[in-house]
Amino acid sequence: MPKVFLTAKFKLRAPTGRKAKVLAEVQRLYSATVEGVLMLAREDRPRLLAMTTEERKGRGIEKALRMPPEIGAGLHSSLRNAAKLAVAAAVQSYLPLWHEADEENKPAWPGDAQSDWPNYE
Repeated sequence: MPKVFLTAKFKLRAPTGRKAKVLAEVQRLYSATVEGVLMLAREDRPRLLAMTTEERKGRGIEKALRMPPEIGAGLHSSLRNAAKLAVAAAVQSYLPLWHEADEENKPAWPGDAQSDWPNYE
């Protein structure tokens, strides 16, 4: 007997009015929070690069990142934590690449890299 897979399709309309403004403001605050934490992490790059593999395991990078209260002010705590986790993941993937690269081919810091892809809304 053949398997039957049921598929549900949802049509979501774009938010309008106040919801659109709220979502745009949250996106702006979240992006600013990620940029702020990346900027502080860039300042702490020597300390982060000096961390051993054992220190980076688990949530070591996340704990090492600084995030003062003024960064992300206005965001819900779950979004502040998500922003810090996103930066920790970017830095976590950057550090081994930096250690393995030779002096001429060091990778760009996560917030500094420019994409060749066009910007889409």
